[in-house]
Amino acid sequence: MLFEAAGLIIGLVVLVKASEGAINSSIVTSKLLGLSEMFVGLVVLAFATSLPELAVNILSAINGNSIIGFSNLIGANVANIAVLFGILGIITTFKIPAKELEGILEIFLLTGIIALFILVFGFVGKVFGLFLLCMFYLFMNRLFKEGFRANGNARKNGIPTLVALKNIGKILGFIALVIIAAHVVVSSALSMSSSFGIMQSFIGATIISLGTTLPEISVSVAAIRKKNVSLAIGNAVGSLVANLTLILGVSALLSSSIVLDAGAKIAVLFMLLAYAVFYVVIHDKVFTPVKSVILFGVYILFLISMIVVGVL
Repeated sequence: MLFEAAGLIIGLVVLVKASEGAINSSIVTSKLLGLSEMFVGLVVLAFATSLPELAVNILSAINGNSIIGFSNLIGANVANIAVLFGILGIITTFKIPAKELEGILEIFLLTGIIALFILVFGFVGKVFGLFLLCMFYLFMNRLFKEGFRANGNARKNGIPTLVALKNIGKILGFIALVIIAAHVVVSSALSMSSSFGIMQSFIGATIISLGTTLPEISVSVAAIRKKNVSLAIGNAVGSLVANLTLILGVSALLSSSIVLDAGAKIAVLFMLLAYAVFYVVIHDKVFTPVKSVILFGVYILFLISMIVVGVL
């Protein structure tokens, strides 16, 4: 039992550290390629920080335990809203620009509708997985059309090829570590759920999701400390899209079918609740410590509900 717990903890630590390495290398490579700051936040950072969720989901699907990966994605989205924005509001009071708030609400609407469909159907099949990948394509296509392309400086000044290749090599190396660590995390989670009689969705939505959300939290905290609100928000919100379109879509295609258990359904409901609460508290576009406390309260209720359903 101690061996499984130790494996889960060590796996999560390696998962987070390897992800941070991939993130740092991604930032350097993005700058070398001349990508805009908004593009780096919404796309590069968002998808780099979602590497742990992607690795956990793919391995869970391959091993025939896709509910762990699914609940991890939903739990990570709850944490991205309730915990990540809660921490940012505690650090400093900041204002979300009107244009960016509009984009956030659109993403909430998109991922909220996806969550509602999943809740109604009670499962995620291959056809729905293809639909999610199409949504991901449309989202990315819209970003490019709205002007988040490379700024052209890299082409004009010449890309330092050797440095860029070196960082790309680092990214691939860190991704390999992420995959290995994810395998350890999933295996340990399965052993613990079997030994204690705990729902797999409970472990995925709470313990694993908190661990896999640490990269998003660390990057957004660093950005907000540098007064870079756009980068912090872009990273957090972009991760929501990555989780419920690209990653869930890939997982669905690799699985026969992802069938929701009681714990997974509770997690989806709390994700929708977190969206609703965030929408209410952010209507004036200003984020304060009081609003952070409200969001933390939502996450505490989420944890209590998951414990009652998954453990007791």
